[in-house]
Amino acid sequence: MDEGTKRKKVRKYFKGFPGGTIVLLILGVIVILIGVEADWKVLAMVGGLLIVSGTLGIIASQSGKPSDNQLDDWLEFDRQELVTRSKAKLGLDESQIVSNPYELFIWLWSGRGIDTYGIPNEDIKHKRGKVHCKYPHFYSDRVRHSAWRFQVFYPIEHYLASYGCAFDFLRGKFVNERTAEIYYKDITILETRTCDRIDLKDKGLKKSDFETFRLKVSSGDTIEVKIPSEYLINQTLKDNLSEVPSTHCEKMVQSMRKMIQAKKS
Repeated sequence: MDEGTKRKKVRKYFKGFPGGTIVLLILGVIVILIGVEADWKVLAMVGGLLIVSGTLGIIASQSGKPSDNQLDDWLEFDRQELVTRSKAKLGLDESQIVSNPYELFIWLWSGRGIDTYGIPNEDIKHKRGKVHCKYPHFYSDRVRHSAWRFQVFYPIEHYLASYGCAFDFLRGKFVNERTAEIYYKDITILETRTCDRIDLKDKGLKKSDFETFRLKVSSGDTIEVKIPSEYLINQTLKDNLSEVPSTHCEKMVQSMRKMIQAKKS
């Protein structure tokens, strides 16, 4: 399958159900009933054509639409392509990377005052699927997302090689790509601000909109990634836990801190 066909299918997956087809079906039935009541065959035929048009519209909207699992496979392929692209953009050879990279692959959401990293709001879509997401590291349960933020840090001997971008899954586009070499000695802040740790046994949820990963260097430059808290709450309820567990972001920061402290010492 060529790239253009694949993206068309991805866009079809996220496209809403064609409500106009239902209107055609209802109008068709009404027109047929009126035609039969008035003994007007032409009107009844018009109603039949409306029903046929509505039915064909529904079939066309569903034909060629990928399954949940197929969409997950395509997104995972794109994520792996992002990893390859990030190394190429940074000019890295595998031999230079001294330990496992630190990666965040987080879906984007739109709204007033929310940074979409250059992806237009009309390309930010969410759709609840029938089955759970095939790849747990997407952290999206049954909901599929069309726009993503990708951030990765590769530990090199004397610095972190950083690459970040926004990824438009609908169009296969990389937006606002950034690369940087961050020397360990220059890192001044590495933190994550998380959702409130609250007792969820009574399901009395109170949460902020996201948690934030932040890395800041002595020059004042900052890398921030905002992570929706909906995943934290959904995962907590799904696993029947009494409180929100440590997140992937928190664990990543803990590991990064140890590595950076070792490099600075």
